[in-house]
Amino acid sequence: MIETIRIANYKSIREMSFNPKRINLFIGENGAGKSNILESLAIFSAATSNMLSNEFLSSRGIRPIDPLTTITKLPLCDEDEVQDEDTKDKIRIYAELDKFFIGVVAYHDKEDPYGQLKAEILTPRPDETPGSYLLSEESITNKDSLLKKDLFKLFSEINKNFKVDDLSDLFSVNLYEKTKKTAPKKLPTLLNLRKKLFFIQRSMGLLDDLENRKSSKNNFVIFNPDTYVLMGGKGQSYIQPLGINGEGLFTLLGVMAKKEPENFQDVLELASVFNWLEKIEISQNINNEVEIILRDRFMGDVIKPQNANEGFLFTLFYACLFCSNQTPSTFAVENIDKSLNPRLCQVLVKKLAEKAKKHNKQVFLSTHNPAVLDGINLLDPDETIFVIDRKYTGETRLRELTEKNIPKPQKEGEKIHLSEAFLRGYLGGIPSNF
Repeated sequence: MIETIRIANYKSIREMSFNPKRINLFIGENGAGKSNILESLAIFSAATSNMLSNEFLSSRGIRPIDPLTTITKLPLCDEDEVQDEDTKDKIRIYAELDKFFIGVVAYHDKEDPYGQLKAEILTPRPDETPGSYLLSEESITNKDSLLKKDLFKLFSEINKNFKVDDLSDLFSVNLYEKTKKTAPKKLPTLLNLRKKLFFIQRSMGLLDDLENRKSSKNNFVIFNPDTYVLMGGKGQSYIQPLGINGEGLFTLLGVMAKKEPENFQDVLELASVFNWLEKIEISQNINNEVEIILRDRFMGDVIKPQNANEGFLFTLFYACLFCSNQTPSTFAVENIDKSLNPRLCQVLVKKLAEKAKKHNKQVFLSTHNPAVLDGINLLDPDETIFVIDRKYTGETRLRELTEKNIPKPQKEGEKIHLSEAFLRGYLGGIPSNF
């Protein structure tokens, strides 16, 4: 899970940092920079898998990379620090994931006629100089590798101070308790060695991903489902199990029914917000192809999913995305309100937030529909809303809404829903030029 993110030099983002939670909702007027934030996260994820080709980025929901517009062109202000010549033409994205910091410095390859992105990946090297590993220059087979040197040095320190059969034993509770009892003065040494081993192991794991171009279900994807694709039309981007526009939905539904029965029940629970749906039946035809049938409770009719109303299809897509073990653990959905009734938006977002917590997903949502805000519980430490707008200079900025900074009712006993506060302009994030 992403705990901290810092972005600099990407499109309308000069510099921004924030601490996302499990459920993150972005609101703001058109062109404020919501998509730029999401794309930064997707570029970060792609870079850490060494998968920065334009084709790969497009399949993850990133708009075409243009060398002329990717790096911010915002004019410098008096309050800005002078940028180093070496960094002003580079996108910088730093994130903390599960207590481990990773830095991505991306830039356009000037030798590439299509200006594809390249990246340098940095990881921490505590208590040493230099203070970070540049993974693009690292290799375990390289005799000058800092990682390799630090690993051998760490082996020597561990063997000198503790008897362990395996490196993982360094983290054992038994070793800690034994040291605490028999050699308490060695406890600081043990904790320091644990820290160094943690950072080296994480860096080596990331280096392996980079060298082998490992793309996994954990790669960040920006989903933007499309009615035509959900109804069976051919999409332009298909990654398994779900494409960014909804490709593969019915195949995944069949897989979930067979291999993830408990999660499939969660999908059915979410789909039940439509009171006309009696049940979803899944079978195989004579060609062993998955067939999905919907039964209408009132009409008694059998409906093929492709012929269902679009609101139902979008809901079914979100249900599979949030509940399946096969889908990314961290992802974004642009315009979560698309094709949904306002009241349904509120109820569905609330239910999806519950499923994200249950299935260990971290999600980033954007919306222009005020009703979606009422599905977010700001009193829950796992849920939050960010207001995105642009300063007078044009740069994108972000502000988190909390229970403390939302407007209070003027009259005693009056209750103002977040949706109403948004429409009244109390929260920001709406056009003010007309």
